[in-house]
Amino acid sequence: MGRVSGLSLMSALTPQADVSSTAQKRQSAPNTSNHSRIGQVQHQGTLSGEVEVDGAYFGDDVKPANERKDRKDRRKRANHSGKRQSVIIMRERGGSTKTVVAATEANAVDRISQNVAQGSSVHADEVSHWDKLEARYRIKMISHQEAYSKDGACTNQAESFSSRLRRSEIGIHYHIAGK
Repeated sequence: MGRVSGLSLMSALTPQADVSSTAQKRQSAPNTSNHSRIGQVQHQGTLSGEVEVDGAYFGDDVKPANERKDRKDRRKRANHSGKRQSVIIMRERGGSTKTVVAATEANAVDRISQNVAQGSSVHADEVSHWDKLEARYRIKMISHQEAYSKDGACTNQAESFSSRLRRSEIGIHYHIAGK
């Protein structure tokens, strides 16, 4: 328990083959897959060693209007839904994964301190709010404008988790509500 694999984002339809009756299939398959996802992501205790930290934003989707004349520019903040939340991923290399939901990545710095053992090596992208972690951890920063992995610093495993979460939003859940 605590490890995350491709199974953690499996389709909600996959477990239907294991259930006998049609009525049971409709009711139990999504529950089975949700419970397996939850069980695989939960982890007791703190992460240690080399831990990758990254965040991704979810839940601010605004559907475009049907007719072009009624559509708003979805890039402008005034046209957003206001439900955007950041999912911060803490992924221990060769170990477990923990997630934290916050309004912004910067708001999760204290939660990272609660979930990652002091003295661990934290890999993060070059964003100013991660600088607060330097008092507690050995920080390895990576600038994605230069490279995805350089001098031992890389957040690819955390990025992979957020990518799979985003893909599950598109292919399985269709929408993550935010607030």
